[in-house]
Amino acid sequence: MEAGGQTGVLLITTKRGKKGDLKIVFSAQQGEQSDRRLPKFLGSYDYARLYNEALVNDGKSELYTAEDLSAYQNGTDPYFHPDVNWYKEVLRNSSPISNYNLNFSGGDNSVRYFVMLNYVMNNRLFRRTGKASEFSTSSRYNRLNYRTNVDISLTKRLSAFLTLGGTVEDRYNPGGNTTDEIFNAMSLIPPNAFPVYNPNGTFGRNQLYSNPLGDILNTGYYTSNGRTIQITGGLTEQLDKLTPGLSITARIAYNSYFLSQSNKTRTYESFSISKNSNGNTVYTKYGENTSLEGSESTSDQNRNRVFQVSLSYDRTFGAHTASGILMFNEDKYTISGNNFPVMHTNWSGRLTYAWNQKYIGEFSFSCMGSENFPKHDRYGFFPAGSLGWIISEEDFMKDNKVFNYLKIRGSYGLVGNDKIGGDDQRFMFDQIYPYTSAYYFGSSNDIYYAIVQGAPANTDVTWEKEKSANFGIEATLLDHLDFTFDLFKRDRHDILVRPNRTDPDFMGYTKPYLNQGKAENEGFETKLRYYNDNAVLTFQTPWRLWVTIFCAEGTLKDWTGIGWDLQRGKYMLRIGQIDYANVYPIFHHLQKEKGFKLIKGVPSYLNTAIREGVIDLSPCSCIEYGRNPENYYIIPDISISSIDQVKSVLLFSDLPIEELGGKQVYLTSESGTSVVLFEILMRERYGIAPEFTKENTDAPAKVYIGDTALFGYYNDNAKYIYDLGTLWKEFTGLPFVFALWIIRKDTADANRKETEDFVRLLARIKKDSKGNLASLIDHYQMKGLTSYQIIDYWEIINYDLSENHIKGLLTYYSLAHKIGRIKKMPSLDFFV
Repeated sequence: MEAGGQTGVLLITTKRGKKGDLKIVFSAQQGEQSDRRLPKFLGSYDYARLYNEALVNDGKSELYTAEDLSAYQNGTDPYFHPDVNWYKEVLRNSSPISNYNLNFSGGDNSVRYFVMLNYVMNNRLFRRTGKASEFSTSSRYNRLNYRTNVDISLTKRLSAFLTLGGTVEDRYNPGGNTTDEIFNAMSLIPPNAFPVYNPNGTFGRNQLYSNPLGDILNTGYYTSNGRTIQITGGLTEQLDKLTPGLSITARIAYNSYFLSQSNKTRTYESFSISKNSNGNTVYTKYGENTSLEGSESTSDQNRNRVFQVSLSYDRTFGAHTASGILMFNEDKYTISGNNFPVMHTNWSGRLTYAWNQKYIGEFSFSCMGSENFPKHDRYGFFPAGSLGWIISEEDFMKDNKVFNYLKIRGSYGLVGNDKIGGDDQRFMFDQIYPYTSAYYFGSSNDIYYAIVQGAPANTDVTWEKEKSANFGIEATLLDHLDFTFDLFKRDRHDILVRPNRTDPDFMGYTKPYLNQGKAENEGFETKLRYYNDNAVLTFQTPWRLWVTIFCAEGTLKDWTGIGWDLQRGKYMLRIGQIDYANVYPIFHHLQKEKGFKLIKGVPSYLNTAIREGVIDLSPCSCIEYGRNPENYYIIPDISISSIDQVKSVLLFSDLPIEELGGKQVYLTSESGTSVVLFEILMRERYGIAPEFTKENTDAPAKVYIGDTALFGYYNDNAKYIYDLGTLWKEFTGLPFVFALWIIRKDTADANRKETEDFVRLLARIKKDSKGNLASLIDHYQMKGLTSYQIIDYWEIINYDLSENHIKGLLTYYSLAHKIGRIKKMPSLDFFV
């Protein structure tokens, strides 16, 4: 048992030294790797032919002429009728891999040692761009592993051991620290979009897509160096003088990980080509040739320290075998940045007894302490017991020719889990104030900022627990057949859930997590294995028969009346409403419609609400989709975006932005997207690292969003005001998508007709929302802003989700992944 959950424990034992002469073993492996399978795309001729067919099916005119199709088919015009397989242009067919091992071992009665050195080299499948361009590097991965195990006999009863190990990893990659963007581009660009090279030797591209080969050759490169060191040492004293089989062991272990990175970036010229009325080739330039700019930063660092003392007993006397262990364990895990360390303490023990190798009993316990709970409930006691009977050892089974081995066993125990609620829900027993708001006073509309309470503290938060019972049979039949059967029942309780059924939404606060959830499951599992001297055949049921019951107060949303329209007999979608000026034109029209329920909140609240199932559909920060894409569909053709200036996502600073390195910058808690956007701009555009804070509102620089930022745009007296929408446009040349309209997949799949109706309604309202903005002023007023200023703001807010918007969104996700703010590059899953 361990703090962290109802999971098993994997024990790994490394090789130790043995008494004997020095032994040296060297081995080398060399191989070639290739892609197992790559997508197979149509060539330009088939692409154009089927594109025409699709247009005709939609009642439209064909795009490609017979001359176009002939040029694609015959390859007579490779520049204006190209046929490009981007995978062949960017990737190699195969690349080498190497693995070298060198081991030393030996020792005598006093000291025994084992030393291992391992080197792995992997040249990846990208073209060797480092040899072709000074602005790139060849993609490769190198790792050196080392380990030394030393065992020392200090006295007859006292022994010591020392284990020292670690790794040194070097990564090199062209174009950035991930390959997602390159592979996405290779799969998205049609084969006839543009040639790899133009007639004059420059790189081809078009308005929408850059050149994947040009990108890995000319946009810079990423390198990183990761270092891990692991040290474990301990002493063991045999206490045979007290009683045979007794020993005491003390261990201390230290693990440290550090990752440094270097990111060199630049832009380069590429050109789209067309023909003018005279038939001459016209080149349209994109980008400028610039010098490499470096961003050097520490991207990750953590360390772990463990101290352990154990008292062990293991003895056999006559028909009796007894063993046991009593252990104290303390660990501390420290993460880089502003994260609090993670600590656990644990007293645990196990006692096992067997008589005549037929009757076996075991009792174990763990008393664990976790910082995630208040002081009065910080420790949890979790016992478990098991009994076994090896029937085949009984006298009446000795001459049995069918059962070579037969055992029945049963166990019952309680386990606890303290990893509940996620990393952002630690210390739920403390009241936090993560949000900000602004108030206006006096005839001059002076602005004063204040903090806003988050979810109420749960002072009784406790361990998630599981009671587990198991009955099993193990048997070997006829010398060749192994059989196991397990019947189990598990009862989980004190699961963290939000009280969505018992606390109504109009209470106006973020609902806390409470230990109110319950889950039960029971069933059986069986396994059959046949073997002989020549073959082994294993059959395991491809299914487990489970009966599961789940009950969590407040989570059965469809039966509470909140999401179900009883009069109409259909599901009523619950729509999140951002109460900001930027989306008011949309919700002004939505409020006139019926058949759904609007629930207001700031972006950060709506992100949590849709994640927890409090609402079904909402305009949400695009970072929420990027972190949990598996949960949502994107509503197509609508967003909350900026083409350039946005006026409501701003940096107010007493210093020029270039001088904010090492200075405190206050970040709003109302939108995760804007916070990550600011971090990207600081690291990737300016190459600086400010100190971010969410507590100090008197910091020399502050990032605000929404109506607070909009008011400050016209009224704040900050020396410098930077528009993040403009900074992004200057940095990438692309729009920025602040919010996507997303819907939970479970809701959309279960209520497809209602979702389709709302999507059609939303498309119509989007079209009408910018029709007569002046008429909305009669319904919307914002203190401190004139009607002209509000209308001007509505006009610059963009609600489209075009291909160029999508490219900007994917660029944002790629950079967010690069700086570690999302775990992986998400795919975009649209509701269709």
